[in-house]
Amino acid sequence: DYVDLWQVHALEDPKRVEERIENGVLDAFVEAQQKGKAKTIGFTGHQSYEALVKMLEEIEKRGVKMSAAQMPVNPADPHFESFVTHVVPKCVDAGIGVLAMKTLAYGRFFGGNIGWRRNNVSVKPAIPAVLSVEDVFGFVWSLPVTTLISGTENAQQVSQNAALARKTWNWNQAERQQRIDAMAPFAGQDLEFYKG
Repeated sequence: DYVDLWQVHALEDPKRVEERIENGVLDAFVEAQQKGKAKTIGFTGHQSYEALVKMLEEIEKRGVKMSAAQMPVNPADPHFESFVTHVVPKCVDAGIGVLAMKTLAYGRFFGGNIGWRRNNVSVKPAIPAVLSVEDVFGFVWSLPVTTLISGTENAQQVSQNAALARKTWNWNQAERQQRIDAMAPFAGQDLEFYKG
């Protein structure tokens, strides 16, 4: 028995990356992979792009091969503490698959104050005001991502997401930039509450 993908979860900041490595977390992951208990290994983070950059530096320095990095990827991200700008290109250069999460900012593209923090500020809906789900997912899939992760709340959303997944997305930078620009009035800590 083995796990297909085992990820170091929720890297918070560069200091915590160093602490986890010092505490043997990375060694345990490598050992599990060497023993065949984990087919592939990776890492996740949604608070700080700097934490993921630090992890990339540390695994390169140690010669550790990781297969996946899970992070927020959506058209609001480039405006605030951007994983798309700072981490995705480094993962591509390192041959690490990008798992795009928070593609709808934990559902906050639809407005409201959902989220796990106690005092979330209510945000105005970007969908359908300036973008559609198709715009958002098209943005994500037109980037060099391995997969798009999106929560669903009903069968209709599952069907919609599956239909969008079957489309071909080869937008150019200008088409992506249109979606980024549309999100400018909505972007920031209130929308992407999970950062920082």
